[in-house]
Amino acid sequence: MSLRFRLNLVIALSMLLIVGVGTVFTIVHTRQSVMEEVDSSVNLALRSVAAGLSDPASKEKPVAYWQSRMGGPDKSRHLQVRIIPPQGAAIDLAEGRQSSSVETPPAWFIWWIRPQPQIRSQVVETSEGSIRIVIRDDPNDEIVEAWREARALFGLILLQALLVAVLVHLTLGRALQSVPVILQGLESIKSGNFGARLPDFSIPEFSRISAAFNHAAAALEKARAENRALASRTLTLQEEERRALARELHDELGQSLTAIKVTAASAVKALPKSRSAVEPILSICDHLFLVVRSMMRRLRPTMLDELGLGAALEDMIDNWRQYNPDTKVRLLFDDAAESCDDAAKIHLFRIVRSP
Repeated sequence: MSLRFRLNLVIALSMLLIVGVGTVFTIVHTRQSVMEEVDSSVNLALRSVAAGLSDPASKEKPVAYWQSRMGGPDKSRHLQVRIIPPQGAAIDLAEGRQSSSVETPPAWFIWWIRPQPQIRSQVVETSEGSIRIVIRDDPNDEIVEAWREARALFGLILLQALLVAVLVHLTLGRALQSVPVILQGLESIKSGNFGARLPDFSIPEFSRISAAFNHAAAALEKARAENRALASRTLTLQEEERRALARELHDELGQSLTAIKVTAASAVKALPKSRSAVEPILSICDHLFLVVRSMMRRLRPTMLDELGLGAALEDMIDNWRQYNPDTKVRLLFDDAAESCDDAAKIHLFRIVRSP
């Protein structure tokens, strides 16, 4: 995975975690609010019953009195109130059962928010007998209101998370767009292209990386140029040394061997009886001539300076054929190579001879 993908993944997971924590917090807070509201309504209804017990009007028509006292919309909010008279059917106060909204929250929200059911009852003694007032909590309206508030809060949290994720994604995309350029520059350096340079970036950290990269690339390019110049100078010195050695072998050793051979031949003419002793000297001189010529050819082929690269290569191939008669060698030579400078010619000659 790329760095950008991993960062976006971490940010997305963080936003999901934030949304989850916010959702849990909202549900817990909403559940607590619903419980407090329902408890308040139940306690208010119980206090209302306790206050009605001392009201003289409750003695005259107790059923109608308690129906009027407990049946008002303000008094039975979030409640289901049932009045059970001594005789007759029980009376359910409809205002407490009917919901004020047709909207139904999701089942999972209701399951999380709905508090434990509460059922309270109070027995009122009257001249007509005992009247039982049963108070049951009905948090449906409160759950609907809580759902509306929670839904708005959920939407706000989700919207904030999306905005943060989008802003971070755009910011990271803008910041990390320099990474492929830097990687391409490093690949160029890896492949030996020390002339590669990075542009200036708007991000300060990447700008410093660019400056350090360009400095290192320039240093490598300079070092390579210096190494090439040093290698070229070394080869030139080597060739000059070889040429000097070849000249010394030709001028000094070659002339000395020639003088020895001429002296030995003169001795044979002057003293015929010394032929048996002089002939080994002549044979050694001939052998040394061959050795010297071979050394001179390896050090600096004189034919290269005198007749050119093509003639030197042909002479080398002829020498190969003498020592390897079973080997077939064919020379394909372009005359344009003769226009190269002396350094290039000797390098070409040694490259061909190196195998």
